[in-house]
Amino acid sequence: MNILGLNLGHDSSCTLLKNGKIIAACEEERYTKIKHSRTFPINAINDCLKIGKIRTEDINIISVCFLPKKYVQEFYFNQILQDSKKLDAYRQKLNSKEITFYEICKENNLQLRANNIVPFAHWVTPDIEPKRFDTRFFLAKVHSEQLGVHDGFELTESFWISPAKALEKFHQGEMNMIMPTIKSLEALTQFSSREEAFNHFKDLEDGAIPPILPKFIKKDGAWIGFLPGEDGYESI
Repeated sequence: MNILGLNLGHDSSCTLLKNGKIIAACEEERYTKIKHSRTFPINAINDCLKIGKIRTEDINIISVCFLPKKYVQEFYFNQILQDSKKLDAYRQKLNSKEITFYEICKENNLQLRANNIVPFAHWVTPDIEPKRFDTRFFLAKVHSEQLGVHDGFELTESFWISPAKALEKFHQGEMNMIMPTIKSLEALTQFSSREEAFNHFKDLEDGAIPPILPKFIKKDGAWIGFLPGEDGYESI
């Protein structure tokens, strides 16, 4: 019994089984050199047949893995990501409060991958500041080819960097940081990989990330900061 298994869509590929045993398994990207190729896996099929030393007429069953709705949604979403003019127009409307993020998703029939994002910190601006924020920080999984782009309004420069390298630049005076950023990066350096960090926070129960409210006192003309749990914090 020869079975040819095909995956069409993200990471298109082919697998050949003979009497229940895997003889060959090939991904189309190995031949096209296009990462996560979605093209029909003709090269992968040909290689599987060659490795298995069989012809197409020797195939008894062809099993196809294909979810039309999911494929169309992902393909359409990728098209939007590649349209920089459309994204810039949406960003300007979003910044000027002419549209909401929900409305952008609804207009383009987009579905958010909520399983690719987890909360990992919660900071509240100290009460000595005239303008205060109640801010959540998140870890997000992104595609290896995805580019981060700053908005040019609140953020004017952006680049990918590891937590450890960012802290190194901070201590060398090459990057400015405020306390929430420093402490968040220090927390992330405790993990050996991105996967370990993501899975740790994903498995936390609701309410396991308490808000952090720094407190400050002025002593001899200088501000001294305290975090929850530190000596003197409760007495401020």
